[in-house]
Amino acid sequence: MTSVDYKFFIIGSAHHHLYYLIPYIEATENKECCLINSPSKYTEVVRREFQGINFRSYRHDDENLVRYLSQSDFLICANVYVLFEKRIKAKISESVVFVYVTHGVLGKFTDKGYIASWLLGDIVVFNGKKDLDLVYHAFGYSVGERLYGRSLFLEMADGRRIQVILSGNLRVQDYLKKRSRPRSFLGKFSAFNPGWKTILYIPTYSYNPSRTDSTFSSIPFFVKMLKEGAVPAKYNYIIKLHPNMILEKKLLDELVFALKNSNLRFFLDIFGNNYLPYMDFCDLMITDRTSAFYDFLYFDKPVIFLDHNGECPEKIDFEDIANTYWSYQCGPVVSEQDISRLREIIEEVLKNDSYKEIRKKVKEYVFFDGVTPRDVLVEMLKHPKFKKGNLH
Repeated sequence: MTSVDYKFFIIGSAHHHLYYLIPYIEATENKECCLINSPSKYTEVVRREFQGINFRSYRHDDENLVRYLSQSDFLICANVYVLFEKRIKAKISESVVFVYVTHGVLGKFTDKGYIASWLLGDIVVFNGKKDLDLVYHAFGYSVGERLYGRSLFLEMADGRRIQVILSGNLRVQDYLKKRSRPRSFLGKFSAFNPGWKTILYIPTYSYNPSRTDSTFSSIPFFVKMLKEGAVPAKYNYIIKLHPNMILEKKLLDELVFALKNSNLRFFLDIFGNNYLPYMDFCDLMITDRTSAFYDFLYFDKPVIFLDHNGECPEKIDFEDIANTYWSYQCGPVVSEQDISRLREIIEEVLKNDSYKEIRKKVKEYVFFDGVTPRDVLVEMLKHPKFKKGNLH
């Protein structure tokens, strides 16, 4: 992309946010990304992993940071950072177009406050129709008022015009295009039995953004099943944790202790590694309300959901998109009363994957695929705040 200055940033060591930005960064001419308040060790990690990208590191209170970001035509991130909104954004040139790319499909949090946070910029990049429908649902748009398309503008109550661009899942598509043979990293799994099937367990972390509910993660339930010996030992297990789990040391310690005292063959990934190769490698995934499930749809494999709170409705309507358990229609659900049947449920879903059709339907609704990162970047040029005279 020439002549237009696209800049990208993450705050701290938000590696899972960076993965959603990489396809866009690589589509630009400068290939730059700004790391704000990132530890030096993390900076070393990303420079090693993404050697073609120029990472710049700043503290949030560095005057040079504001000067650097203000040179942007488009400033793009993959999370709504409180630090950025409260202490950096107002200092940046008013000519800059602010872009928010969602890091995963909206679904675990569907309240109006959370949905509205993604509309704090000038442009929001959603995965597909479901994300957009959640906006319409949260703000009370009637069916007749709802617009659909690859790119459109929403008129907000405060007078702002927000551009919505539907991108599809560029992160997974980028991985599938570049991937090496998934078995090539088998060295990580030296303890595995090559004759056994592999199960991937990906839980989310505990808290919602307002930290009012600490029950989102299924890890305590998984620990309970480990202690009761309900997790069958005739499979290999990959346990991939959310990076924010490093903030929940007590829960992390409980999981590690339970795993070490089990007779499972397992590989535990606590920090940061891309989970897509694990999805590629495994035969089945066990998960909860994490948005990582939607990425798993591209691998067309069976999934089991943990209803650790006993709150999942017995029947979930496809149209009930604001239901935080909406994804659970795509596989069997294991709750407290099903613990003793976990082995049986795993065996059945591996033999007879009866959820393929609903997974296909969900994927087509959730992801509006068919464009490239460059297409999305070019679409941003239609925002009225961008003027060619602003080019730096």
